[in-house]
Amino acid sequence: MERPPPRSHRRRRSWRITGYWILTLSAVLTVAAGTTIVWRWNAAGTGTRGDAGCPSALLRVAAAPEIANVVQEASRALNPGNAICGPVYVTAREPAAVAAGLRTEHPDVWIPSSSAWLRFAAVNGAVFEAPRQVVASSPLVVVAPAGLSTALWPDRRTGWADVVTKVNKKQIKTVNVADPLRDTAGLLTVLGVHTAMAGTTTDPGIAQMRALSLRNRLAGSGLAADLFARYAQEIDPAAAGERIGVFTATEQALAAYREQSPPVALEGLAPGDGAWHADYPFVAAKEVTADPGREDLVGRLGALLSGEEAQRALADAGFRPGAPPGVGAMPIPEDPERVITTATQWSQYRLLRFQVLILVDGSGSMNSPVTTADGRKTTKADLLRDSGANAIPLFGEDTSLGLWYFGTASATGAPYVEAVPFGPLDEKLGETDRRTVLNQQIAGYKPQENAGTPLYQTVLDGVRTMKSKAKPDVVSMVVVLTDGSDEGSRFAMPRETFLSQLAAEEGDLRPVPVFTIGYGPDADVATLKAMSEASGGQVVMATRTIDVATAIAKVFLAAHTATR
Repeated sequence: MERPPPRSHRRRRSWRITGYWILTLSAVLTVAAGTTIVWRWNAAGTGTRGDAGCPSALLRVAAAPEIANVVQEASRALNPGNAICGPVYVTAREPAAVAAGLRTEHPDVWIPSSSAWLRFAAVNGAVFEAPRQVVASSPLVVVAPAGLSTALWPDRRTGWADVVTKVNKKQIKTVNVADPLRDTAGLLTVLGVHTAMAGTTTDPGIAQMRALSLRNRLAGSGLAADLFARYAQEIDPAAAGERIGVFTATEQALAAYREQSPPVALEGLAPGDGAWHADYPFVAAKEVTADPGREDLVGRLGALLSGEEAQRALADAGFRPGAPPGVGAMPIPEDPERVITTATQWSQYRLLRFQVLILVDGSGSMNSPVTTADGRKTTKADLLRDSGANAIPLFGEDTSLGLWYFGTASATGAPYVEAVPFGPLDEKLGETDRRTVLNQQIAGYKPQENAGTPLYQTVLDGVRTMKSKAKPDVVSMVVVLTDGSDEGSRFAMPRETFLSQLAAEEGDLRPVPVFTIGYGPDADVATLKAMSEASGGQVVMATRTIDVATAIAKVFLAAHTATR
């Protein structure tokens, strides 16, 4: 499956079209394989000098497919007779395939499409020196049909946070991000979204959830080349934007698409809150430096790629010659684990729906004063209102949710009242939707003075209710916000009785974990912990307005990333 790039770009327009279809063919081959392709340098796979396609090769160069033609044209000056095969032999190889195969074989020189792939190399058989130079660059852009792009961004400005917001509000109906473990545009997009969301909160878990809210709404994760191909073959340009949607790609790939005179005009906007570039670093294998002849070839090839002719060819092919601008360009994180963990979490993210029943303590004890972690004087109720407002945005539109208040102001009162009927968050309730009603209820939350706390009975009823709503591939849970004491009502029961009944409820194949959030220093932590442990849930004490959102973010992340 290894292939040399086309022999010559000859005419500039012809090369761009060829470069684009190389990308498309590469995507098709990767998808057809259904797994990571391991590329080998020679037929026998022995690691001997030379190459099956060019036995005389002394310096084997792997370049990202879209730039390989320019690299090959430059390298021919180092080969006798200006030939493709000679001491220097260039092949077009996807960076993900090179990174995946480094433990068995590696090129002598590697020009991937982004320095981000060098982070993968660092933990997968690091064999390269630091980059000697940057051959070219191409900024990442948000791509959409011209009409849709104008409608979404009339001022021609966008950002990663803006894209996430528009997707969550369904203003962008169809969005695609390529798999970051296979595609450079996808990898840079994921890094861009996570970096932008990290700037919106001090809590890393919440930042992750906000970033992954985009992952949860993807229409697909096909390669950018696939999406360009679909637009190029479109027979109904007017409907293409809604059907194929918005996606990310490099500026160079968009330029290659435009060279085809396609039926759908696409525009690309660079996000203003983080300029990420495909930077095409030039790296050499460490052992090359120990071989004077091969090291000389590396230096001469680097000089040719920096020369006027190669730089002009790069510009003609849609690249920006040289390194990205020093001001405004986002650096690739140096920590390999950060890059790989972010990409892997996104790639392996489980698409799940949630059913959540929120039980809020409405008893008089919630009016008691507390001091927050930062020293602020408030009440449990105020802290709950503030923390609830922070947590609600983490519930995606694919969540079904209900809200009960529990507390008994009279001897014959019911243990709880249904404040928000259970159902999908985006479902209409009268003139508004369930999410709006939920926000209104939390904002207007007011505990009843002198009301008892039927905590245990409410939790048991809540678990039974959610078990009756259990569905395959849907996570059902109960979230309890309370100061943790069961007292002052006709429903009171010994703690041992409650835990025994809860364990019996959870003793089948449809568990409903109970996640408890405790308020105040007098909260019955032992009971809350026992309640959560008996059901497979967790307990957290709320001393800051962000604590509930942090706890819920951890729960959601754990569910989405659990082993299948």
